[in-house]
Amino acid sequence: MEKGPGMDVDVERAGSSEASRPSSSIQPHDCSAEKLPVHGYPKLASLIGTDGSFAIFRRFDDLNAKNLLYLQAELADLEYRLRELEVANSTNPECEGLQTYVYELMRPTPEGPNEQWKLVLQIREKIYRYNKLLLQHEQLYRLPAPSRFDKEALRTWLEHEKYGRGFLEIPECCAFNRNPDDLVALSTHQLDSDPFTKWFMHKLMPLYLRFFSWGVRKQLEDGLFICKDKSINRIAKNITIVISSLLPTASIFALYYITSPVIRLAFIMAFSALFTICLAIFTSASRVEIFAAAVALASVQVVFIGTNGSVP
Repeated sequence: MEKGPGMDVDVERAGSSEASRPSSSIQPHDCSAEKLPVHGYPKLASLIGTDGSFAIFRRFDDLNAKNLLYLQAELADLEYRLRELEVANSTNPECEGLQTYVYELMRPTPEGPNEQWKLVLQIREKIYRYNKLLLQHEQLYRLPAPSRFDKEALRTWLEHEKYGRGFLEIPECCAFNRNPDDLVALSTHQLDSDPFTKWFMHKLMPLYLRFFSWGVRKQLEDGLFICKDKSINRIAKNITIVISSLLPTASIFALYYITSPVIRLAFIMAFSALFTICLAIFTSASRVEIFAAAVALASVQVVFIGTNGSVP
């Protein structure tokens, strides 16, 4: 292939432009080389970001209540002043239209805005803030309280000489220690847990973790481990499934060998009570659901008695 008259020039220009282009000094970011968070609030924030069960904060009930009370008092004062001004203007023939015609109320006077309208605008601004804070406060009360296990875990981390090392001093330490009932949890990992799962997680698992760690915990820091909620819930769920499948069968098995009608009826009463207790412990069923399940089980037992009057 023959070269055109301008090809050598183009190649030279391209070569010179590439040679003159500055080499990039930006290196790929190595995520593995990131430094660990420093001691103090950065380390605490990293812990909360790693495990949501440590997301425990203070609600500041007293301060929120004071803020609402002060706004309420300001609104009450503005309301009183507005009513007094409305009564005074209603008896003034020059201000008669202020109570029946809003545009007359909005019309400025030679001295400036109408005094009554100024109060209306002040009330509008205050009541908007008041209603907004009132709804926010109501949402705060809906947040669940942290479990005793989570509070103790956070307190232990803060005071441990290897992790938190007690970096919180007065008055900042009061955020967690002043009033335990003022704390809320942002994580809902235990909100829908049944009593058995909570007992299994808080009582039985610490004993298990003293000797074993397989499958239920992960390491956050050197020597610091947290339990995997999914693994614990899976184990508790499997135990619940086994018990729920054995209970009805056990009642039918026992009734098969009981020949006395009176003893059979007493057994049905006792087993129904045991069944409802197990439902309350092993599930999150409501009272209506527990009552319906107990009635269904008792009906099955009565039908079995009617069709099997005696042992063959």
